[in-house]
Amino acid sequence: MSSPTLFTVAAGACLSGGTQYYCALDANQCASRDTTFVSARQLEQFHKNQPAYSCLSQGLQNKIPVGRCTLPNDENLCTGHKSNCEGCFETSGVCFESRSNKCTLEPTVTTSNEV
Repeated sequence: MSSPTLFTVAAGACLSGGTQYYCALDANQCASRDTTFVSARQLEQFHKNQPAYSCLSQGLQNKIPVGRCTLPNDENLCTGHKSNCEGCFETSGVCFESRSNKCTLEPTVTTSNEV
């Protein structure tokens, strides 16, 4: 049996007022219009001297809601975009729930001997 492939994703941040921030994967996680999403790449390039820079190494602390396909032929597929839902190509109705509590990404901790 082969070992699973593990991927590490650097977090970006939702910034508010310069010093207030929380780590996030994308703009959908920013709670209000008063926050601005900054990607991991932007943090690395333009925000090295700001507290939010720690998101690059700190990562995510909470579960992150993602979307879910809602039509039966998609079998409740969890995904980040409705273009991944087969049912969305066959209807003009509701076929995708953008932030579903039933679908989350969760941070994991690995030890150096796990591959």
